[in-house]
Amino acid sequence: MYFGINSGFLQIAIKKDCVELERILSNAQRNFKTHYVSNEVLILDSQKVLKKRYFLNWLFHLQEMPINQIILSHAYLPIQIKIIPPQSFLYRIDVRARVVDARLIELTPTQTDQRAKSWIRDLFSGYFFDSQRLLLDASREGFWEFLMKIIYAKTINDVVLHIDFENPACANEDAQLGWAYQMLDAYRGESFSQIRKKYISLVKKYHPDNVFGADNEIVQNYQERFVQIQKAFDRICTSLN
Repeated sequence: MYFGINSGFLQIAIKKDCVELERILSNAQRNFKTHYVSNEVLILDSQKVLKKRYFLNWLFHLQEMPINQIILSHAYLPIQIKIIPPQSFLYRIDVRARVVDARLIELTPTQTDQRAKSWIRDLFSGYFFDSQRLLLDASREGFWEFLMKIIYAKTINDVVLHIDFENPACANEDAQLGWAYQMLDAYRGESFSQIRKKYISLVKKYHPDNVFGADNEIVQNYQERFVQIQKAFDRICTSLN
């Protein structure tokens, strides 16, 4: 189940094979005036905001999802339930990622709607320096590993996510060095031997030979990551000489 805010209404997308679909539709029809736009789209009409908030809360609990306060704050809007095919991709989000300094990374979704920003805030909820400005704190433990998993996965909860990471060469020298340490999940002041161990471990993990014969996108991702790891290690070595 997926929630979105569109112009003029809240959208709830439910897969056709959802085991709770009949129960959800029954609850909606029992508590709201409803009408079908098509076999796949049901509109719930009600001016009672508290009633709609209760329904939304019930849906979050039913799916064991964290309550999205942004969605609840838009309960004054009409609710549209959209039934989608089991393998359907609901939404695509394109994001530009920019290294601000040695610690911060700024995310900028190309979409201007609130839905994309809300989804990004939920996805990176444990790594924000400033969630309103979509600034990530890359110094937090496990950040880069989590980010690379997200990049490689590409599809998260049926949302297609594409992150375009700006070339760190465009940043100043301090930001470049910060990026290099973060890419190796290392930190300044750490011994060279420890940094080298992390570098070797990452090189072994992301060597393109490990995915030989796999999907072209996976191979390309490993190749790009492999090159970035090497560049990061070279940058650190240069700074220490």
